[in-house]
Amino acid sequence: MPIFLQKKIEPDILLALWHITETNAELKNLLSKDFFERDMHLKMDNAAASHYLASRVLLNQQFKDVPVHLHKNKFNKPLLELSGIPYHVSITHSHHFAGIILSKNLEVGMDLEKTDERINRVAHKFMNEKEVSFAGKEDQVVEKTIIWSAKETLYKIYGEKELDFKLHLHIKKFVLNTQGSIQTVIKKDDYIGHFNVYYKCFKEFILTYAVNYEE
Repeated sequence: MPIFLQKKIEPDILLALWHITETNAELKNLLSKDFFERDMHLKMDNAAASHYLASRVLLNQQFKDVPVHLHKNKFNKPLLELSGIPYHVSITHSHHFAGIILSKNLEVGMDLEKTDERINRVAHKFMNEKEVSFAGKEDQVVEKTIIWSAKETLYKIYGEKELDFKLHLHIKKFVLNTQGSIQTVIKKDDYIGHFNVYYKCFKEFILTYAVNYEE
């Protein structure tokens, strides 16, 4: 069972990443009976099903004997219930990885992106002038991907959509390492939120996550 990464960020916060090497049918066989019956309608022949199943396998592995219910609110934000108790959860996937982060008490966000030079073509859509000033060079693909992923994480933390990545989400200058944290701000209307977004570079991927301690 290829759990690629599992980390207790705090006693209440769990992060896990699954490396998908199984077929969709094999992933489905890893789910408990309750999961299996609930998701019988899923088509087993596409990548979306693979990502969906891998994230559910991660949840199922963590809570084998606990009734798990996952649904979405009006903003399409995932909501998790374990034995009827609500949990905050964020789910991400990219290529052959799927990940979750969850907490009983704190809002969480998580994102995973694969680095690709084509990000230079779209950077102007999500990077503001200050971000371009320190990560705007053509060879700064990793930095741009971290910024993009961090903003995806902030978007999930905020959870109410209608965020302009360029206007409302701000990444402060950072020094690139294989892992670290960056200071970020969400500014929208009367709302201002400050967050440390943590990142980890591995293989060709960037993983970011954040916790809302301001709640």
